[in-house]
Amino acid sequence: MRRADKCCEGCPKRLPLDGRSFKRILIVRLSSLGDVLMATPMAQALREALPDAYIGWAVESSYAPLIEGNPHLSRVHSWDRSLLGFVRLIRELRRERYELAIDPQGLLKSAIVSLLSGARYRVGFADSREGAKFVMTHRVVKEPSLHPCDMSLQLLRALGIDADVERHRMLIPIRDEERKRVNELLNLRGLSPKQFVVFAPATRWIHKHWLNEYWVELADEIYKRYEMPTALIGGKSDLPLLNAILSHSRSPMCSFGGFLSVRESAQLIGLASAVVGVDSFPVHVGYAMGTPTLILYGPTSSLKWRMATGVHIIEHELPCRPCYRHPVCRGEWTCMRMITPNQVAAALDTVLRLA
Repeated sequence: MRRADKCCEGCPKRLPLDGRSFKRILIVRLSSLGDVLMATPMAQALREALPDAYIGWAVESSYAPLIEGNPHLSRVHSWDRSLLGFVRLIRELRRERYELAIDPQGLLKSAIVSLLSGARYRVGFADSREGAKFVMTHRVVKEPSLHPCDMSLQLLRALGIDADVERHRMLIPIRDEERKRVNELLNLRGLSPKQFVVFAPATRWIHKHWLNEYWVELADEIYKRYEMPTALIGGKSDLPLLNAILSHSRSPMCSFGGFLSVRESAQLIGLASAVVGVDSFPVHVGYAMGTPTLILYGPTSSLKWRMATGVHIIEHELPCRPCYRHPVCRGEWTCMRMITPNQVAAALDTVLRLA
């Protein structure tokens, strides 16, 4: 890993920058759910290296529940995405007199927040997009990552701060009342901790979806083999998909879609025997909560999960993969269709036997 004083050509400052010498540090990771969660190990690593430092985090309000209550943070600065809210955010940040801003997001909006925070030193990636790299005083050359948390931790290692993906973990603070509510909901649905499997079928990209009938077949197979019911999770916008799967279910299945908060969903996943999902936020939660996690991969790359313990990738190699937002299969979704319920059930069989 290149240190921050040995970054890309054209870096505006080439002074040695030792992150351990700072006492007021701001993390700028504004969005989205999965990315904010993957950056939480930064807070733990910073706190261990700098136990007396004042560590803040700037985040959009929609994603603030993921870090509010994090014991490694001194303060969470929340932005509601309005212009007035942005002015309030900047005033709040400047009052804290941050010395160092670390921007793992690498977009123009996060770079502007880093700049206007008043932090003299701003560290980000050399390949930051939308011109964001020109706002950074120190740019770090990004290296290929085989772990979902490693990308953001590269910035800390470049600052001379010890940061390790196995020791510094994702963290979702969950309150006692949230645990209590989830336990009550489990009782109402006749579910017992570690005796059910969570399905996370929804994502914003339709070509990352698995076939509805495959979810139904997988639920049948799980119940046949283990007498375990399945539980669907998702947001309010995912209800049509969840209801379509639920309506065709032949084995015990219930839905928690639309009325669990982010942290309550995390608690539910933490109580499951396993979570099966497409490339989406709930599979990040599965890893964070230490629940065996099976991820069905199609149009996106599974590279970042290759070193994550407890995560099992199910995919088929195709010359068109990964296509990301530009599928070429004309609605066939071949990469997802090739993943069969029997294949997933076999992988889940191994996971459950090892648990």
